[in-house]
Formats: sequence, structure tokens, C-alpha cells
Amino acid sequence: MLVTWALLARLTLPLLLVVAAAWAAGPAASAAVAQGTAFPLTVAAVGNASATVSWSAQPGAASYDVYAAQTVVVDPTRADVPERPAGDDAHPLERVAPGTWVVVAGGVHDVTATLHDLPAEGTFALIVRAVDGNGQNVAQSAVSQVSLAGAPGTSLGLDVPAAGVVDLTWHEVPGAARYALLVGRPGQPLVADARQQPVTATGLRLSGIAPGSSLRFAIEAQDADGAILARTDSATLTMPPPSAFGPPAIGPALMGGIGR
Repeated sequence: MLVTWALLARLTLPLLLVVAAAWAAGPAASAAVAQGTAFPLTVAAVGNASATVSWSAQPGAASYDVYAAQTVVVDPTRADVPERPAGDDAHPLERVAPGTWVVVAGGVHDVTATLHDLPAEGTFALIVRAVDGNGQNVAQSAVSQVSLAGAPGTSLGLDVPAAGVVDLTWHEVPGAARYALLVGRPGQPLVADARQQPVTATGLRLSGIAPGSSLRFAIEAQDADGAILARTDSATLTMPPPSAFGPPAIGPALMGGIGR
């Protein structure tokens, strides 16, 4: 989902000021950080709920902490964004005020990390801090920004080819090892359908759906460890009666039997 001027108009001036201050100061601004030029940080979207961050090794660093802050917040009551399934805890970034820095990956011993299960289609500022063996911050990266709007994993196609049958299709998400089907009734939360796990293709056919049944569907893209890379929008279906699909087709063998 692209960030439009209408969405930007819903940001308040206090939010913009908080974000600007957060970018300038970084998380825990009072913490001691060695003086010097901030090292570069590269951030790229993976799916609409995930991103990769990478940086260069820093002298004296024993590990790295990755911080993020939401910079554009969409009102969920006025925008259609992928929803979390029932029982799925909100991401730490969703529990704090916009512009608040949160550790999204701590104690990283590599110079790259994948951030999972981020607020879907969100926009974030990120920094990395190098930490020495005594737990002191010794260097800090430059601030980098990323938007997950438009990243793979949002769209879900739904087709009803025959009575009681639904075909779901979606786009491949880089790094996804499997896909999970989420199902729910209208007005009720989505839940994982354990009978359909795991799905490794980018399409799924469901059958035996009773006429008149109303259901919502969504798909989660997961990596090999089950971490969320993307989550589609939900698609709603009310199964038509068999009569909506017309009479069965008459094949040559059946036609040959007519009138005998």
C-alpha cells in the first residue's frame, strides 16, 4: 500500500517533531558513544512485514543492537492493512508511541540481520549501535529509512471455479520457505488452518465449502524458522449455490446416449 498525501495528512505535527528529534538524537541519546563519523547502514524491504539490515564490522565491537522507530503511522480504522491473526502478539513497535526507538534485534554477532513480523506495510527509521564486551556503545550508524509499502506479499487472488471450490493465489516472497493459510468468519479474527499447513507453492485449492458460507482468507509468508516475512490482505467470499454455476456440461459420451 503506497503512502499517499491523504495518509501523510493524518500525521500530526507533534508526531513529525517527535520523529525528527528521534532521528537526530538516536535511541538512548544520553548513552556514551565514541566520537567519530557514523558508519553506513543499508536497509532493504524483503516482504511487506520484513526487512534486511547490513553494515560494516566496527573496531572493538563484540555485538550489535538494531533499533527502529515508526515514522509514518496509518490509522487502522481508516486504512486497509494486513491484520494479525488471533493470538499473534503485537510487534514491540506497535506498543509504543510513534517515533519511539525500540530494539528490534539485540546482541547480533554478524554484520547483517533480517527483521521479521514488522508492522505490515509500515515506514521506519533504523540505526545500529556497536557494543563492546563490557556492554558499552562504541559506535553508531547513520540513520537509514525503509518503507515496506509495495514490498511483496500484500495481494491475494480469489477465484471460485466451481460449487464449493475456492482457488487462492499469491505472489512469491523472497526467502519464504512456506506459506500459512489464515481463515476466519466475517467480523471474527483470522486463525491459522492447521489442516492446510504447510503450503510451499503460491497457490492453494480448497474444496467442500458449503453453499452460503461466508469466509475470510489471508496468507502468511514464513521463513524456514517460521518467522513472518509478509502477510496478505484478507479476501472475503460467500460461496454461491450450485445453481449459480449452471447445468453440468454435456460431453460427447453423454450426448451419444441421449434418445437411445
